[in-house]
Amino acid sequence: MAKNRIFLPNFFVVGAQKAGTTTFYEIFSKHKEVFIPQKKELRFFSYHYKKGIDWYLKKYFNLSSIHSYKAVGEVDPGYISNSLVPARIRQDIGENVKIIMIMRQPVKRAYSAYNMFKKFNSPEFKNWTIESFENQLNKENRGEVNSNFIAQGLYYQNYQAYKKEFGAENIKLIVFEDFIGNKRLEIVDEICEFLGILKFEKQVVPVHANKASLPKHKWLNFLYNSNPLMQRIRNILKSFPKLQGMIKNLLTTAPRKLSNAEINNITQLYFQDDINLLEKELGYKIAKWKV
Repeated sequence: MAKNRIFLPNFFVVGAQKAGTTTFYEIFSKHKEVFIPQKKELRFFSYHYKKGIDWYLKKYFNLSSIHSYKAVGEVDPGYISNSLVPARIRQDIGENVKIIMIMRQPVKRAYSAYNMFKKFNSPEFKNWTIESFENQLNKENRGEVNSNFIAQGLYYQNYQAYKKEFGAENIKLIVFEDFIGNKRLEIVDEICEFLGILKFEKQVVPVHANKASLPKHKWLNFLYNSNPLMQRIRNILKSFPKLQGMIKNLLTTAPRKLSNAEINNITQLYFQDDINLLEKELGYKIAKWKV
């Protein structure tokens, strides 16, 4: 019988939230040369760091030695804007780790995340979001609410924190709109090359998983998302995506779309300076972020 051994992580998808990290997980967790823990968002380097690196490795990366994974890592969009995470990863894992950052038009990303948190009924999130998205950002900018909808979208600023620890050569910046759009196959191939793994034998067509929605019936949505029995049913439904989609459509509705004027105004207020620096770093304008 094969013994287990610790596989040290060599890549981290650090965000951003509501920018395709679930899509990344669904694609690359199926790759024969990749291992990603079944649980997404381990939050070790952010919230559970006091448990120690040995606990983390034994719990999530203690695998059968028969495997020969080339890419071992985790997906946690909460890492992108946590200032403590980059140095912790370098200290405990090493400086040659590969970092992947997926970036979405920051206002659209923030609005999607805002609507996601609004639908949760737990006190932790009920007190985190207020009724107006623009008021939310205004209060966050003034430090009056404990949310990070702006911070998650300051991609250049967050990139610099990781660049300091791992170097630009170890960071892959991906534009979300390309990842789920007409460049999707090209992007998937680029990620495979970046991670040092074989390209997929069959064409992979990413879909935008985990789209934001709002509950139609809060009590029913709460029951579906909080009841332990329903947790088992949700896990089973993952194997039946069409049925899962039907239930989601029954329980939720799409949020109101922001107008182009709203997107432009909010972009100018909170994100444009950061976008300008990011585009300079990339060497091109991100046309799909213009509305």
